[in-house]
Amino acid sequence: QENCDIVYYPSPVGDHLNLTNVPDQCSLQIFDLAGKKMIDESIQGTPVLRQDMSELQPGVYVVQVLNQKASTVQNFNIRKN
Repeated sequence: QENCDIVYYPSPVGDHLNLTNVPDQCSLQIFDLAGKKMIDESIQGTPVLRQDMSELQPGVYVVQVLNQKASTVQNFNIRKN
């Protein structure tokens, strides 16, 4: 399994979530705490990914980064203000 240390900021998140160290050709999925998928984006290798979060309501979300084989690279919770 591909392993990397994805860094996200700011915390809490405002209108944008920034991610660094994201592997090439991954997908970013963001779920609410009820498990509903809110965002599903393909990532094509970028030094810093800037994800628009402005449509999401304030709360806690689960962020999941998946590699090409749909294996989880990293999971973390974020709080949106």
